[in-house]
Amino acid sequence: MTHMLTRCLALVLLLITGLSGGCALKYDAGEAFDPEVRTIAVATFENRTFLREIEQDLARALIAEVQKRTPYRITTPAAADTILQGTVVSADRVQLSRVSGVGVPQELELRVAVDFEWRDLRDGNQRASVAGLRDAGRQVATQPAGERLDVARNTVAENLARKIVSEMRSDW
Repeated sequence: MTHMLTRCLALVLLLITGLSGGCALKYDAGEAFDPEVRTIAVATFENRTFLREIEQDLARALIAEVQKRTPYRITTPAAADTILQGTVVSADRVQLSRVSGVGVPQELELRVAVDFEWRDLRDGNQRASVAGLRDAGRQVATQPAGERLDVARNTVAENLARKIVSEMRSDW
């Protein structure tokens, strides 16, 4: 009987330890944003590349990502506590594959790099800054998919927005 009771207690302890460990991991993995910041302005990034409209795609993706993952409210620079701004510094299309026998590009990858800064407008201090943040999006250029460059551009903008918002987390 004592052997059975010992096994039951060990199982209960194992379950409790496992559950509390799971909760702790979930809590630690959660995103923490500075509660002193209430509002943010998202500026359209400067675009130093020949890739048109990536700066607008990135601005839209950043606004959506900030609204989805942070407690911050989007507003104008005049009314904001902070501003997120940056520059698209490079954009390259790389051919990954071609249609056999024809040489026409089949799959392309759009590689984009940005520099960004998140600045506190109340005191002028820099809250976060990253140079050369990179991501890529793919496009199947041939039929039957026949995707336009917009597909890759939107993918890379959304991926970069996720990375930028992750950089805005508090380190505490």
